[in-house]
Amino acid sequence: MGVLGWILGVVALIAAASVGLTDGRSLDQVRLEERSKSDAASAKYAKQLVDLKARIADANEQLAEEQALLAADKSDVTEAATSKTSLIQAVESVSSEIEKLAEARVDTRNTVITHVTDITEIKKALAKTEAELKELKAALPALRPR
Repeated sequence: MGVLGWILGVVALIAAASVGLTDGRSLDQVRLEERSKSDAASAKYAKQLVDLKARIADANEQLAEEQALLAADKSDVTEAATSKTSLIQAVESVSSEIEKLAEARVDTRNTVITHVTDITEIKKALAKTEAELKELKAALPALRPR
């Protein structure tokens, strides 16, 4: 009974893991939801990038106007250059953040694919274990003493 109990325990663990990972949803539902989340995040980042580019264009226009007005005064030109440097650093920082977000999106997508693959493998293992359990149950009467 020890081996059979162990097998039943493994089957129960696999079944619990399978149900817990999918929350009762099909793999297609999980994939669709994850793809929808990924697409929504992509759209959000694309909108943020467009907004950022518009803000950068506005800031560059403002900076150009300020430079034209302050060209006569050397100290004001120096301040404008410092402002431009700060703006460039801010743009570089935002660009870096956007790249990180894009990498995180790819990592998230890869993680989802891994989880879906793991769930599929668990379901296959569960089906195999159930088949083996049926075979053991069928063989059990023959092993019992009469």
